[in-house]
Amino acid sequence: MRYMGDLPLGLHQREVECVYTILVICHHHPGLRDELYCQLMKQTTNNKSLHQESSIRGWRLLAFVGAFFRCSDSLMPYLMKYLDTAAQDSRRVEQETAQICMANLKQTFKYGGRRNVPSEDEVHYITGETEQTAHLFLAGRNKNLPPNFSFDCCRRHHKMHRSQDEDRGRSGVKGIFLVLHCRRSVEFPIETGFELYIDIIFHQIVPDYLEGYLLVLPSHHLKMSRETQEELLQIASLLHRANGNNNAPNETDMLSLLPKTVLHTYKENIEFCTAYISKLWGDMIPLNTTEAKAQCLGENITKMATFWFLLFGIKMLEDSIEEESILAINKMGANVLDIRSHETLWRFSFSAVHAPCNGVELQGTTYADVVFGDETIQKTIRLQVDHAHEVTRLIKQYEAIQMQSETKHGSMDYPTVMIKI
Repeated sequence: MRYMGDLPLGLHQREVECVYTILVICHHHPGLRDELYCQLMKQTTNNKSLHQESSIRGWRLLAFVGAFFRCSDSLMPYLMKYLDTAAQDSRRVEQETAQICMANLKQTFKYGGRRNVPSEDEVHYITGETEQTAHLFLAGRNKNLPPNFSFDCCRRHHKMHRSQDEDRGRSGVKGIFLVLHCRRSVEFPIETGFELYIDIIFHQIVPDYLEGYLLVLPSHHLKMSRETQEELLQIASLLHRANGNNNAPNETDMLSLLPKTVLHTYKENIEFCTAYISKLWGDMIPLNTTEAKAQCLGENITKMATFWFLLFGIKMLEDSIEEESILAINKMGANVLDIRSHETLWRFSFSAVHAPCNGVELQGTTYADVVFGDETIQKTIRLQVDHAHEVTRLIKQYEAIQMQSETKHGSMDYPTVMIKI
């Protein structure tokens, strides 16, 4: 009732917590699942709530539950009849949601329900019925996926250089033994000869670029060089062409094609930027969207200073004082970057990383402190728990790559345990 808006939320309670509570209770008490389905059918039948979104939120909650838990065999025909009636009636605003409920429930009966709770963003998007582009990453370890999942990328991706498998977090797929890839570490060059792969990597990298994470800014008293400005304008033109646009980007378009950290430079040099874009655009027209993406990756973005890093927002703890920074990890080690300029402040080798410890609860979010350093000097970095585990997993993956490289090519030179830059 609280999720549907018919009852007020508790003190400091959020809608996502209502969903989590329902899922956890049903997980621990299977006997309540039928009761929950019956209650949801009741709440979504002739709903007369004063809250306008009560009914549709009930349907969305039903979609959540159907993705996780099956009902009893005795309730199944009645529940499916109820969902089918709503899904077939084009006059009802919840028709599409009812179709999703049916699909989720059928998948759950056939393959078993989802194992991990939905992310806060997922609950937010579904609750608000907003149209968003979400970049999803599958974690490591085993995942069971239905066989009608699109594995075309995996099948064709297998034709690429086999040594690059080390770069990708792997998820075993039960039954047909395929591997689903997401590039979480970078050891080998980006391939630009495979359209589907280009598309995946492009949409994985571009959000970080537009946030400004891949660009190291000059010191405050220095201006950005003209060469760097031209490179950024070329990338902006390629991004615009990659979106299928035939006309050169205007001033409004440019605000979404340049990294956020350099927009002030663009506004100070609009005349030069406009003239340079016009000069470049003639070379962009012959490119199709895939060629524009490939050129953007292969000749521009991959050459940036922090492209070869995976980035995490962190807090450096110095004498009980928290300072926000960025943790950047690549094959050479872990680096702490300035949150504004992205200049390197500290550099650690993988041998200096200790397992997450000291869990801390702050404003409803759980953090873990990861210690970097050796006997002489140590630094503590605070990350959200899921990020802390991802950092240690990623480091172990790079360590495995290093060990294999040393076995093949002899000893390799890596940075000392800790260096202050």
